[in-house]
Amino acid sequence: MKVTLDITKLLEDGKISKEEYQKIYDLSHKQGIGILPNLLVSLGCLLVSLGLISLAPSFDLALALSIISILIGFYIREKLFENWGILASVFIILGSIFASGTYIGFLNKYVSLTEPYIYFTFGSITLFLGIMSYFARSSLLSAFSSLSICSLVGAGTGYTFASYYFFVKKPLLTIIVYFPLALLSYFLSKRVNSENEKLLTIFSNISLFMVNIAFWIGSLWGNGFSRYSRENPDFWKDIVLGAPGFSLIWLIFLLVLILFGVKQNRRFFINMGITFLSIHIYTQYFEAFGADSLSIIISGIFAIVIAIVLWKYNKKNNI
Repeated sequence: MKVTLDITKLLEDGKISKEEYQKIYDLSHKQGIGILPNLLVSLGCLLVSLGLISLAPSFDLALALSIISILIGFYIREKLFENWGILASVFIILGSIFASGTYIGFLNKYVSLTEPYIYFTFGSITLFLGIMSYFARSSLLSAFSSLSICSLVGAGTGYTFASYYFFVKKPLLTIIVYFPLALLSYFLSKRVNSENEKLLTIFSNISLFMVNIAFWIGSLWGNGFSRYSRENPDFWKDIVLGAPGFSLIWLIFLLVLILFGVKQNRRFFINMGITFLSIHIYTQYFEAFGADSLSIIISGIFAIVIAIVLWKYNKKNNI
C-alpha cells in the first residue's frame, strides 16, 4: 500500500520523533537515487528502437523488438533491480504496450482479421496485458488490460482533425461485461496479498469507470446509435433499453455505489459515485431545460455545492 504523508509536518506536530523522521527521509532518499540515469537510458533505448523501426518499417521487426524489450526488462529486474528498477519497469511496460499494438498488425499481415479472428485477437491482448501486469507488478498494465476489453464490446477512441472522441456503440453490452468483471476483481482483491490487491483494485476501478461511461451514453441515446432511414425503417427494434431506462437505473446504481463506498470506507467509490452523479444530473438537466442563462447559473451553483461537499469529505478523511 502506498501512503502519502508530510513527514516535516508530522515532526513539527510531534507525531513522529527526529529519529523516525530521519529514518523515513533516508529511505525515501535511497529510493530516489538513480532516477535520472534510469530515465535517460530508457529514453535512449526508446529512440534507438524507433529509429530502427523507421529504417526498416515492419510489424515483424516491431514485434521482435517489443519482445526483446520485455525480456531485457525482466532480466534487469532480476539481476540489477536495486539500481535499475525504473529502467526495468520502462522496458517491460513499453515492450508490452508496443507488443499489443504490433501484434494486431502482425496477425493482419498473415490472416484476414474478420469478425471471429478480431475477437480472438483483442481477447488475447487482454489476457496478455493481464498476465504481464501480474509478473511486472504494473498498475498501468492492469489498467490497460481492462481498457483493452473495450474493443470486444464496441467501445473505443477516435480522432479526426482537431478532435478526439470516445464512443460506446453498445452501452448495455458494455455494462453487462464490465460490471461482473468489476465485482469479481474487487472481491478477489480482498483475498490476495497486497501487491496483487493493488492490481485487482486498479482493474476493478477502471471497469467501474467504463460501466459509468456506458450508463452515461445510454442515458442520452439508449442502447445503440441506430437512427431512422429508408434502409432501416425498423431501427427501434435495435433498442433493447431506452434512454429513460438507462437514466433511472444509473441513478439507482450511483446511489448504491456511494452508500457501498461509505459502508466499506472506499473513498474511490464515493468520489466516483458523486462525480458521475453530478454528470448525470447535469446531463438530464440540460437535456430538459437547455443551456439558457438561468439554467447555467443554477448548474454553476450546483457545481460549487458538490465541490464543497467533496472537499469537506476528503479533508475529513485526510485525502
